[in-house]
Amino acid sequence: MEQTTPSMTGKQKRDIRDLLRDALDEMGLSNPEAQKVLGNGGQLKAGVKDLLTKLSGSDLLEAIGTVSTPVIPTFSAKDYFKVDTSGAVKIGYVWEGFSNAFLAGDGKVEADIAEATLRVHKLVKSSVDSPIIAELGGEEVAETSLAQMYELMKAQGQGQQGILLTNGYANIFYIRDAKGVLWAASCYWGSGYDYWRVCAFPVTSPIAWRAGFQVFSC
Repeated sequence: MEQTTPSMTGKQKRDIRDLLRDALDEMGLSNPEAQKVLGNGGQLKAGVKDLLTKLSGSDLLEAIGTVSTPVIPTFSAKDYFKVDTSGAVKIGYVWEGFSNAFLAGDGKVEADIAEATLRVHKLVKSSVDSPIIAELGGEEVAETSLAQMYELMKAQGQGQQGILLTNGYANIFYIRDAKGVLWAASCYWGSGYDYWRVCAFPVTSPIAWRAGFQVFSC
């Protein structure tokens, strides 16, 4: 699940240096002014890094942080994803699409889920799944598990505050069914319902997720 990001090429570094040089030439700093800038080199470096981070950032996803999930030896979806408003995880609704994807027959059983650090992103604008998955780094990187999704729900089983949104907005996880088909599963604490609702849609669905929703990935 480790993500590898290609390094910037030598040409890209040279191009950025040329842009910075052009900016300096246009400012026409005097010798004393240039010396003053050099004397505040730490602030200059921090400012340039902040600007580069903003300019290179995604206009689709905003990084919120990370959350750790433990080793999970085995997980049976049918044992945990069921309507039960009196249990440790208060689930009041399981959508038909989720049942069809993960609970049909014997249901999906996951094994040997390793300890992981999941990335958390907020959708900056509405989008269908394909661009989101591409922005995350592709299906292999975007994919998580039912066990990890439930583990986070368990930490907020009664709707407590935590990493999962509890304001009626969806928390999205890309998870494969028993046949290897990738689905967009989601959980949200239903506003006015006081329980968790779980859903799943094919990643080819034309329905867009709304800005403000959260996406979890490896």
